Amino acid sequence: MEEYINKIINTDSISGISILPDNYVHLILSDIPYGIGVEDWDVLHDNTNSAYMGTSPAQIKAGAVFKKRGKPINGWSEADREIPKQYYEWCLTWAKEWLRVIKPGGSVIIFAGRRFSHRCITALEDSGFSFKDMFAWNRQAAPHRAQRVSAVYERRGDLENLEKWEGWRLGNLRPTFEPVLWFTKPYKIGTTIADNILLHGVGFEISQDYVAVAQHRLDSLVMPLFQGLNK
Repeated sequence: MEEYINKIINTDSISGISILPDNYVHLILSDIPYGIGVEDWDVLHDNTNSAYMGTSPAQIKAGAVFKKRGKPINGWSEADREIPKQYYEWCLTWAKEWLRVIKPGGSVIIFAGRRFSHRCITALEDSGFSFKDMFAWNRQAAPHRAQRVSAVYERRGDLENLEKWEGWRLGNLRPTFEPVLWFTKPYKIGTTIADNILLHGVGFEISQDYVAVAQHRLDSLVMPLFQGLNK
């Protein structure tokens, strides 16, 4: 158990978490991929008609321009409807392991993308977590999301419409917040949060007596594991 304390493990977290014991961690904090395909590692679907993996003449000609811009949400084929479902299925691949390693009453904090955060919530709920709440991380600025209509005609070589639509843009929202999702692992049915604190030392407690008992458990069982680590 003590071999993982005060350590940074250099590995893929999805596979690496398998080395941790059951009911081991108090908190999981993760900025997961959003599934919106801005980078190669964020492509979490099998849709070969997408702007990232497709081979249509238009996509090949556009090259990196399409890759960075992504694709319209309304999509180009029926396969596009599978992208949110595949993101949900990807979340399921690691959610069960998270549930295994976190202590009952422990928290999971996830920085999520706006478009598919609901799929992430459903996947973790289906895996056994309780969804507690959602926070908003407000940024000072956000990327411009309005697309120049003339840029499309320029790539097509359509000079007539390029000139006609110069200066026009497709309007879009420019939200400056990022969803932060909060989940907890349920503790044993029939017990209270006070009982769970005594068993796992997880959570808040208003009673000084209960705090004293939990602190005694930490001092006698957990803190000795840290002795000598910071010398």
